[in-house]
Amino acid sequence: TTQLQVTGGPAAGRVLTSDAAGNATWQPVPPQTTTTGFAVGVGNNPTATTDFLSPFVTVTIAAGQKIVVTANKAFGSTAAGGAAGLDLYIGYRVAGSGATPSLLGGGIWNNQVPQNTRITMGISGVITGLAAGTYEVGMAGDDDGNGNWNNNEYAYVSVIVLN
Repeated sequence: TTQLQVTGGPAAGRVLTSDAAGNATWQPVPPQTTTTGFAVGVGNNPTATTDFLSPFVTVTIAAGQKIVVTANKAFGSTAAGGAAGLDLYIGYRVAGSGATPSLLGGGIWNNQVPQNTRITMGISGVITGLAAGTYEVGMAGDDDGNGNWNNNEYAYVSVIVLN
C-alpha cells in the first residue's frame, strides 16, 4: 500500500501497536522508565571464592529491562612478589539471596600488580534477559593466583536500568 490509515483513536503522542492476531490499535506512548543507582565503599578483598568485590547496587526491574553497570576499584599488593590471578566480571544475583553472583560475559582475567603497587581496574556490562524482580549488581571476581591482594581501596559502582 502507498497509504495506510488506521482509524479509531489516532492522536498526537500515540503509537500503533498490534495484538497477537495482528489487530492494530492506537495506544499512548509507554513511559520511558530509567532508574539509576550508585554505590561506593571498600567491598571485599579477592579470595579463591567468587564474590562481589565492590559494594553492590540493588535495583528492581520489569520484564525486558536492561541493567547497564560500570564498576571501578583500586586493587594492589604490598607483598613480596606482588599479586596475580585476579579475575573481574560484572556480577548479579537475586537480592537478599546471598548466592554466589552470576557472572556476565568473559570478564577480565589474570590481572597482576608488582609489590607496593595499587591500580584502578574497571569493568562494564549490560545485563539482559532477567526476569522481573530485584537484583544486586556490581563488580565480582576471584583470585586464582597467589592471594596477595592486600592493598585494595574504594570501589564505585554506577547502574542505569533501561527499557
